Amino acid sequence: MKTIHLLLYPLLQVCFLLLGCYFMYRNIYLTLLFGFLSALFLNFSLHISIHFHVHFKLKNKYLNSLTDFLASILIGIPFHYYQLSHWNHHRHNNSIEDFTSTWTSVNGTIIPKSFLRILLFWPFAGSIRISEQIKIGKKEGYFTTKNHSRLKFELILNLIFISTLFIINIYVGYYYLCIFYVGWSMIAIHNYGQHLPEKYGVLLANSYYDNLYNNLFYNNGLHYEHHQKPELKYWELKSENKGKISHPHLLEGFYFLFKPKK
Repeated sequence: MKTIHLLLYPLLQVCFLLLGCYFMYRNIYLTLLFGFLSALFLNFSLHISIHFHVHFKLKNKYLNSLTDFLASILIGIPFHYYQLSHWNHHRHNNSIEDFTSTWTSVNGTIIPKSFLRILLFWPFAGSIRISEQIKIGKKEGYFTTKNHSRLKFELILNLIFISTLFIINIYVGYYYLCIFYVGWSMIAIHNYGQHLPEKYGVLLANSYYDNLYNNLFYNNGLHYEHHQKPELKYWELKSENKGKISHPHLLEGFYFLFKPKK
């Protein structure tokens, strides 16, 4: 029954998208508000619901495949690409080999990635091409030929879905793409807050321990604990009081940006 809670975030994401579309020709302010809320819950859909699906698959293979396809539509990218990226993230834990690392190498020197570049230009913030990521995933054993085929199918599915939106209503199509862009900006800075680039190789993950936040967002604040014990479900995680930050991951990067550097 605890997994039912996981449906809340995708449902809110879709509901706010539909409300935004409904008010598109009625009230521009409500359209923008609901678009922002849909993007916000795209972030939580990925970091909570779809992230859970990566770690804990359904027992029925047909329901599992259906969930993969629905997840691809919800997040706007192939689910199996996100799964590849996430398993790589756990293997390398924000080191320079991590596809989503908050560090980068410049002329052999490892430095923090620019927070503003991640926020505004997240599609270009990575340092490893997708084709190379796929090769690495296959070599390291967490991405198979079957996964690759699924990824291609999900990509086609996403393209058909987006094309259909544009055919139905061109403004709805652009509205969806704007929500997708803003939502993934939030996802990128949420990840930044989870792995602040303070000192390379020392503190690998950060946690936010506010009880209200963790009750609302299913222990999403316990990121250090998740990395230590990824085999545990959200409700099984226990606070270790490590890597403590003062604000939710989605906001911590902004504070880190202006924090005096030692």
